[in-house]
Amino acid sequence: MSRIPFANEEDTLRKPFRSHRDSPGHQFKILLVEDDRFYCLFLKQYLERLGYSVVEAGSLSEFKLFLNAEQPDAIISDIGFAETPEPTAPYLTLGGLIALDWLVYQTHKPETVIVISSTLTERLRQQFEYRGVTAIFEKPFAPDALARVLKQAARSTDI
Repeated sequence: MSRIPFANEEDTLRKPFRSHRDSPGHQFKILLVEDDRFYCLFLKQYLERLGYSVVEAGSLSEFKLFLNAEQPDAIISDIGFAETPEPTAPYLTLGGLIALDWLVYQTHKPETVIVISSTLTERLRQQFEYRGVTAIFEKPFAPDALARVLKQAARSTDI
């Protein structure tokens, strides 16, 4: 298995993706799983300016709900987030890993999965790599690097 580079490295690994949608004019949809309101708002506005449709999920339960309801083309997920959206919900330090493990058993599985985190260790990187993520970004990261990965994924859906 090849190593997935960190986003600030020159050569970000990209995994090709074919959408299950064949309709012309389909807008590439991203499920953004982020509990930090600042990062979520920033990323959503940035991605929408690039022409993507963005669905927000701030917890594991919302991720599960929106994955099946919205059937996104790609997932961008933080590593840690709450189990449910309630203010007293347990915080899942490794919610991103739990989400990816759950994703394996779903009928809709976007092949483009991007992980973002401010607390990424080499061991965590290896665990995400083992689960087949497309790219890993450490906060803070250059949004243009994220845009390049998404552009490649969206382009491959047109093939």
